[in-house]
Amino acid sequence: RSEAEEEAKRLSRRGFSARVEPGAGPRGAIYRVRVGPFATREEATRASERLGAEGRRDTWIVPPGQ
Repeated sequence: RSEAEEEAKRLSRRGFSARVEPGAGPRGAIYRVRVGPFATREEATRASERLGAEGRRDTWIVPPGQ
């Protein structure tokens, strides 16, 4: 959890709206760093591209509520 919280803080300092959400993984608890929400898919795509350019990998765009 602490790693996810630190990552969310780093992203927030870079201007992203980031938060940590707990979830269940195959071996126990996991913590996702979520960025957004965005008004349009295009905004989400631009944010994902920016994250990729900054070296963040494994970004997904998911509909609200998922």
